[in-house]
Amino acid sequence: MLTAILNRRNLVTIDLDKSIAIDAIQFCAPSGRVSFADAMIWATARSFGIPIIYTV
Repeated sequence: MLTAILNRRNLVTIDLDKSIAIDAIQFCAPSGRVSFADAMIWATARSFGIPIIYTV
């Protein structure tokens, strides 16, 4: 459902690439080990060109 919202044309993300955000959301669903917050932090970092991040 969240990916469908992100795919809408009238939704604009600020400082976040939509395709990267969709990838991040997909990390959450199958594993159950990636939190939504960590996924969004990862997506934001990737949008700014930071390839690796660490969270606790």
